[in-house]
Parts: sequence; structure tokens; C-alpha cells
Amino acid sequence: METQTVETKISLTDKNTQIIIRALDKLALALTDHEHQWTDEERRLYERAMAILTQIFVVYYKVVYSLVLVTS
Repeated sequence: METQTVETKISLTDKNTQIIIRALDKLALALTDHEHQWTDEERRLYERAMAILTQIFVVYYKVVYSLVLVTS
């Protein structure tokens, strides 16, 4: 399977990451409210996506915090 990369000009900043996390959570709730039965694959994909976004969020804050310390 060939992996393709798509370049975008959208950065995963704090705000963008939070929006994506909230959107995923809202979609998960909507599916659950409609009695959708999650497959194992859907659950794994959701949990992996949330983990990746959380890691991005943590790294972003570490970078911002480091910059604040350096410029202080």
C-alpha cells in the first residue's frame, strides 16, 4: 500500500487542535445517540485519532511554554 502525503497550509495550532477534538467528540456522541454500534475498527480509529491530536496539543503547549521561558 502506497502512502501519499497531502500538504496543506493549515497548522495544527492550539485552537485548531481543540476544534478537531471537539468535532470528533460531537460526532461520536451523535453516532451513539442514534444507537450506532461501533465496530472494533471504528473505536480503534477514533481512539488513535484522539491520541494523536492529544500528543500534538501537548507538544504545542511545550513549545509555547518553552518560548515564553526563553523570551522572559
